[in-house]
Amino acid sequence: MNRISPLLTPLPLSSCSVPTRRRYPGRANRHSKRVNLKPLTSRIVLLTRRRQLDQIVEEVEAAKKRYGRLNTIVMNSVLEACVHCGDVDLALRLFDEMAEPELRPKPHLYMSMMRAFAVQGDYGMVRNLYLRLWPDSSGRISKAVQQEADNLLMEAALNAGQLDEALGILTSIVKRWKAIPWTTSGGMAAVRLEALLGFSKSILRPHILSKVIPGEPIESIMIPFEATRPLLGTLQLKNVVMRFYKEQVVPIVDDWGSCIGLLHREDCNNLDASLVSMMRSPPPCVSTTTSIGRVVDLVLEKKHKMVIVIHCCGSGYSSKAVGAFTRAQLYRLFEPEQKLLWWIKRAEMRSIDMFTGKTI
Repeated sequence: MNRISPLLTPLPLSSCSVPTRRRYPGRANRHSKRVNLKPLTSRIVLLTRRRQLDQIVEEVEAAKKRYGRLNTIVMNSVLEACVHCGDVDLALRLFDEMAEPELRPKPHLYMSMMRAFAVQGDYGMVRNLYLRLWPDSSGRISKAVQQEADNLLMEAALNAGQLDEALGILTSIVKRWKAIPWTTSGGMAAVRLEALLGFSKSILRPHILSKVIPGEPIESIMIPFEATRPLLGTLQLKNVVMRFYKEQVVPIVDDWGSCIGLLHREDCNNLDASLVSMMRSPPPCVSTTTSIGRVVDLVLEKKHKMVIVIHCCGSGYSSKAVGAFTRAQLYRLFEPEQKLLWWIKRAEMRSIDMFTGKTI
């Protein structure tokens, strides 16, 4: 996905979308320059903390009747109060009132609006605000604001269920900013996106499981089936109970050696019962040619403790198990915690050092 740029021509906006700013020659109200509106602004800030939006609207309307059009500081404060109190419809109406250049909203107010709509999953509105941020806001747009705008765009796409769109934006964020701080809302959205997309599509995959290549077949890292020491299904639990003190799950086979199920430790509830009566059947199976990434997804998504690997022969599959892949084996493939934390810390340091021009 091509990253959305402020240089792109914005999409046509509907009547409910963010209105495009209109450019007027200076029509500043002569009276507003002489009137001291600082007490009103302070009053709005105080009422915003108390979430008394109705009182704010009442006092602002009274001030308009008394002084005429209010200045940009007051209008920005009212707009921020609307967002803080959760009335985005009123905030959008204020955007229309603030169409003149002298009343253009500050960048941080665009951010407040984008946060509110991102939480709701209104991707179209967040995208419109994103596109209008550069031409229509007043004041300097810092790199921190630009980065948050990108993150909110990704979060809105994620909350709207547009995973591919969110992944494309996340990829653009990583390419542009080189890192994403995990402690921010954008970082949390990235973690959620990673979890929803799974291991196969993860952009963090090379740093988490660097010891394997996800596209390789599971056959290359599986445990030979004999090494799992399967148990015969006709055995009684009391004869092999010590086995389940050491292992959480054990494969169960029939008289011909075919794997017919898995017996989990938590299912061992009757010492006199046969293993076959307590096992979970059929066992989760994959072929020897299944990719490592797909098997990892299966273990993580379905919470399997063991997956049986069967041999693929010609156009069909043999019921004979040739190997297994366990959750414990997956954990051993993960990077050591300290090394992974080091990588994350290094990524965060990059996001800080890019402002100073340093490289690490």
